[in-house]
Amino acid sequence: MNRQKITKRTNTEWVNALNDDDNQAHQDLWKFLYTRGIAIARQYQQSRHVGYKAACRAYQLIKEQGLDDYHFFCPFLGYCRVILTDEIFRIIKKNSPSMDSLMKDVAGQSKKTYDTEIQGRLQACIDELKLCEQHIITMLYMQEKNPKFIAKKLGISVNYVKTIAWYARKNLQYSFKTPPSLNFLPNTSP
Repeated sequence: MNRQKITKRTNTEWVNALNDDDNQAHQDLWKFLYTRGIAIARQYQQSRHVGYKAACRAYQLIKEQGLDDYHFFCPFLGYCRVILTDEIFRIIKKNSPSMDSLMKDVAGQSKKTYDTEIQGRLQACIDELKLCEQHIITMLYMQEKNPKFIAKKLGISVNYVKTIAWYARKNLQYSFKTPPSLNFLPNTSP
């Protein structure tokens, strides 16, 4: 696709040019929908193909009925962007499986087995933390103690407890996002 700029037009000029089947106006509209479709699809972590399909469908909708539905309440290209975004969301919703089917498909396991697996992985991540971070996270979340109680018990300030808890949560986030280490995998050797 060449990188020529879209011709600037007022809202009325857009509608009149598209109604008159102006070839340049149709090309400009397609360029706008295509580039914005790819950008919006990428924003929602979708492939370029999703952006292309949404741009095709939005172009078709605007050509068939969009000009009649446009009432000059907003800029024409903003109106087109709304149609395009709606199409992207429709495609994403159609392509993505529901949470229930995802839960059933997790290696053929039940929800209880899946929760146990997550708990085991979380415990492995907690074990990778520093000892003081382990104690504070355990007391905060598993024993449901407040920071003031923990600070008094450990002989440190409340702010220091909160700081350690913050770093511990960040470390947990990082280690939980990375794949589990090899020592976490079950031993399959005979």
